[in-house]
Amino acid sequence: MKYASVRLKATGIMAVVLVILSAVVCLNVRAAEIINNGDYIYRLNEDGKTLSIVNYRGNSLYLKLPSKVDKYDVTVIESAAFMYNETIKDLEVSNTIKEIKSNAFSECKSLKKLTVPENVKEIGDSAFSGCKELKIVKISDGTQRIGNYCFAGCENLSELTLPSKTDEIGEYAFFGCSELEKIQLPKSFKRFGGYALEGTKWMANQKAEFLIVGDGLLLKYNGSNSKIDIPDNVKIIGECAFAKNADIKEVNVSKNVSRIEKSAFSECVNLETVKLSENTVSIGQSAFKDCFLLDGITLSGKLEKISAGCFENCRSIQSVKIPDSVKVIEKNAFSGCNMLQEAEMGKGVETVEGKAFQDCTSLKRLEFFEKLKKIASLTCVNCHSLTRIEFKSAVTVPSLAFSDCAHLSEAVFYQTPADIEINAFNHCSEKFSLYGSDTKSMEKYAQKNKYELKGVNQLSLYTDKGILTPNDETEQNMFSGGHTAIIIIILMADCGVVAFFALYVLFSRPSRRGKKSDKNRKTDKNAPPRHSKRTQL
Repeated sequence: MKYASVRLKATGIMAVVLVILSAVVCLNVRAAEIINNGDYIYRLNEDGKTLSIVNYRGNSLYLKLPSKVDKYDVTVIESAAFMYNETIKDLEVSNTIKEIKSNAFSECKSLKKLTVPENVKEIGDSAFSGCKELKIVKISDGTQRIGNYCFAGCENLSELTLPSKTDEIGEYAFFGCSELEKIQLPKSFKRFGGYALEGTKWMANQKAEFLIVGDGLLLKYNGSNSKIDIPDNVKIIGECAFAKNADIKEVNVSKNVSRIEKSAFSECVNLETVKLSENTVSIGQSAFKDCFLLDGITLSGKLEKISAGCFENCRSIQSVKIPDSVKVIEKNAFSGCNMLQEAEMGKGVETVEGKAFQDCTSLKRLEFFEKLKKIASLTCVNCHSLTRIEFKSAVTVPSLAFSDCAHLSEAVFYQTPADIEINAFNHCSEKFSLYGSDTKSMEKYAQKNKYELKGVNQLSLYTDKGILTPNDETEQNMFSGGHTAIIIIILMADCGVVAFFALYVLFSRPSRRGKKSDKNRKTDKNAPPRHSKRTQL
């Protein structure tokens, strides 16, 4: 026993020693990664050959960043490395720098002039935001991406030429640059972020009904018509181009439009009908989000996905046909479409992401085809009118995929599912049944989840029960099973209350007053004297 105790203590000591050694090693490695050099703090990058500027502690007015420290090239300016510096007026970025990360120079109040060399491929989000004195910006041809809010709030920036190779300008990139009047844009973009030039003099001077830049990018619609025909020279409808427009009711998209970008028509609260081009191959995230009156839209046969939140809260859509070309239905794609009764699934759909049909309370039936590989948790939460779901592929049904679908009573599998996880059909109908082509191989699923198991050949033809509410099932079954027992108990309780009340009345009637009472009192010498209600003084 004593030997075991000694051995245990020795093991504990060894463990402590190992922890201390590990900590020392980690500290040494960390120390090796950080290099203090004058006004700069650097970190050794993972390649072991280059450095990142982590922090600047100097107070120079005119600053040219170092390109080399000892044997290492300086290639990255890290996030917030120069943030809130109040002395730098003129900044020249060295030609070895390849990336300027987010907030690197934000709120540098004295910065007036900036030169970015051609090796810088990316300027990160908010990198120079809030530099209110910044007037002159020279960006060389190598820069491909200007991040979200990159120069937002640079109030004195008046002139800007963007590189011809810049193919992405983030949302709000130059937002609030109130003096920016002259700007030269590249001919083409992969992305031009929403409100990138909002709040500039340049934008205020654009009076055309359709503001088109570059190679057919519709940057903004400035009109007030209720019916709009997109011009033939438009190839891309840009981010937020029509967002929050309360005038438009009908949009006809020209045949040359191949892309509709993020939030292009979001919050167009009176938009009712959109006629898309057959050549539209991409519709961005939240493109029609919160278009409450939208009830007519036909999707192009060239679409590859329904983007996240694309039709979220489009409360008037009653039916949608998803083309066979669509492979992915992303998260929240139709979430909140509470009048959607029919969603005809395309045969090419491979993935359905979480909450894709959340709160589609009028949706009645869903059928997935052979190419379906993945369906996410919370796909059809709170779809009260959904009564039948059909799968023609051996997919896994994850936990809570069809949770709170109060009337869902039939899950049909034409191939044996890879798995049905616990609570996949949580809070669905009490009369829930699994239907399978091979019931023997599905027995463990049924037993594990306590579902009734039937063969596909027992499946009856689908019948449309109309739009249901969460209480419909209770009303339909109120005289059967457990509900009958509850009603009997309530009736018995009511009878008991009535009987108790009758007995109470019978035995608590007040005694007769008057002569009989006085006579009885006189004969009872031991009765206590009656007291007057009036107090005697």
